[in-house]
Amino acid sequence: MSLVSMIIADRAAPFSRYYDLWMRIITWGRDGQIRKAALDHIQPGDRVLDVGCGTGSLAVLAAKRGAKVIALDISPHMLALARRKADEHGVEVSFLEGQAHPQDSKRGMAVEGPFDVVAATFTLSEISPDEAECVLFEMASRLKMGGKMILADESRPTNPLMRLFSGIQRAIAWFVTFVFLEERPTRLHDLRGFCHQFNLEVVREARYLGGSLHLVVAEKRQETPQIEGVILEPLLHTGVKGLFIDALLWAAPLPLAVKSGLYRLGEPKGGSPLFLTSNFYMTFKKVVEGLRGLDCYLLVEDTEGWNVWCAADAGIFTAEKAAALMRAYRLGDMLTHETIVLPGLGSKIGSKLKQLTGWEVVKGPLYARDLPGFIERGYRLSKEMRLDYTLPARLRVGVMSALFSPLWALPLLIEGWGYFWGFALFGVLLSFFLSLFHYLLPGKTGVVKGGFMGLLVALGLLGWRLASTATIDVGFGLFILVLVLYSVLFGWNYQSVSPVIFWKRLF
Repeated sequence: MSLVSMIIADRAAPFSRYYDLWMRIITWGRDGQIRKAALDHIQPGDRVLDVGCGTGSLAVLAAKRGAKVIALDISPHMLALARRKADEHGVEVSFLEGQAHPQDSKRGMAVEGPFDVVAATFTLSEISPDEAECVLFEMASRLKMGGKMILADESRPTNPLMRLFSGIQRAIAWFVTFVFLEERPTRLHDLRGFCHQFNLEVVREARYLGGSLHLVVAEKRQETPQIEGVILEPLLHTGVKGLFIDALLWAAPLPLAVKSGLYRLGEPKGGSPLFLTSNFYMTFKKVVEGLRGLDCYLLVEDTEGWNVWCAADAGIFTAEKAAALMRAYRLGDMLTHETIVLPGLGSKIGSKLKQLTGWEVVKGPLYARDLPGFIERGYRLSKEMRLDYTLPARLRVGVMSALFSPLWALPLLIEGWGYFWGFALFGVLLSFFLSLFHYLLPGKTGVVKGGFMGLLVALGLLGWRLASTATIDVGFGLFILVLVLYSVLFGWNYQSVSPVIFWKRLF
């Protein structure tokens, strides 16, 4: 839930002042206990790096103890609160705005060590496992021998009752972050496992709220090893199981994921091309099939099982994740070139990825089936490789949209089962009408197209009502209003699964 608080504080400045209060509420005050426990390992004169400092609570407390603190965060609103907090307490902290991820594939974080203490509290859950691994490597590398790493974050509860409560809380967080804030929910990481990976000896470990919050303090006693990315071999489902999965994911793009990392296709060498994609199984399968017969590397980013189009729109197909993987596999040393091919529907991350890595970024085709032709043309796109929305593709989108009709009709159960099933059936019909007649309906978005259809149906019902009874009561008027609103919302649902409409666009 800390991610919800951070996003609201970052996007709505007037509410940012309540971030600390909200964190106290959702952690039942344990966030203060965790900071107090962390302070036991910070001594006067220590040089401290606080990664993802938020509102600066730990950084300010460490500075009050006499430590020399550098605090890093990506959110300007959070840093403004942190600076104000430091001023109120009369301490000096060096607050820096920037990524906790490496700034490029060779240099790493733009903060020089060594530090006596490095800390990341309620930060790692906001990033993917690949990014977290890369950030912790950077932190461990800047920690002096004998120094302490302090990690605290959400974790899987050990108490069964708290596990149930945490599951409900995380479900709410998922709904809020993904549906309303258009972000992905928090991730749970193995903090102890990360410490062992980087040769850090755990010297203190504590769990709070039945294990839902986890504090780990580890000491550096050996040199930090490089991240050793294991090159993977693609594995595709075949036979009856493969046919079943293909049919299931054709009808509904469920987030079935493959392992993120670097895959070897054929017998690639140092000069072999490098491609990037998401870890949605069907996307991965189509790309592997499209590259069949070519010796190359395929970098698969952790998009939590979503395809490139949806993940790019939701902000979970990112340049930061790709850069973290490139650094983890030391692709600059492995390959004799510095060029990566991006999927066409995810190419908007290209400029950021080039900024982070310095690599040349090439926009690839929209469809995996066009990869052989793209390669034959010398990695150049042709007019034939444009986005198409043919009848079979529109039919598939109609099926996907129709599957959501009972969900959108659920609020109408308040009026009875008749309303629910009536609107659910209307949603199914509307889904197929919008998809099959996409190019004939007015408007550039599903919202407009759905609203247009809703108005047509509403006008037809009004005409029928006036012709039959010559009166319109309040109940019928409300029904017409709900019908139009439902059509607009369902139009948005249609465009969220359509590959030709940006899902955040309204008009």
